[in-house]
Amino acid sequence: MLEKISLKGEMQRKLIHISSGLIPIMVIFYGKSKIIPFLLLFTILFILFDFLKNNVKWVQIIYKFFFKALSRKHEITHFTGASYVLIGYLITLLFFSENIAVFSMFVLCFSDSSAALIGRVYGKNKIGNKTLEGTFAFILVGLLISLFFQSIPLPIRVLAIFLAAVIELTAIRINDNLSIPSTISIVCYIGMSF
Repeated sequence: MLEKISLKGEMQRKLIHISSGLIPIMVIFYGKSKIIPFLLLFTILFILFDFLKNNVKWVQIIYKFFFKALSRKHEITHFTGASYVLIGYLITLLFFSENIAVFSMFVLCFSDSSAALIGRVYGKNKIGNKTLEGTFAFILVGLLISLFFQSIPLPIRVLAIFLAAVIELTAIRINDNLSIPSTISIVCYIGMSF
């Protein structure tokens, strides 16, 4: 379950999440083969930092000083969302075509952020710890993003976004920074294989 943080903290957190959109932009300009080594390095560094934060008291104190207002309670002693975003991006780039990977990364950084902020500010209809309003924001932003990916057939894009929204809405035990890009990529891959 997501722990409540202040609206300001949530907005700062989602600004960081949106900034991860620089990664798919770099993939567009430089190609995935040039970005994967850097992404792998950053992913390893973030995982190492999380490991140190979770096991070395002074690193945890420094983390809390700088990031406590942006962190969910479980992130103080477990992996942060940032590590999961990087892992999700890396897996997506390694196993799927560049076009599919970029599409799924953009949906993660923009749709997920929109869902969180709209759900937090305007959400009234709860399903678990999520809101229908946030889910509608996720779908709407995802559909807008999909307009830029005409090489993926429209029905496949729509199905991928709806399935990712349902998975994001449900309380599955997989971090949504992994499940969203994976779901979109798998649906697009399977759909385009037929």
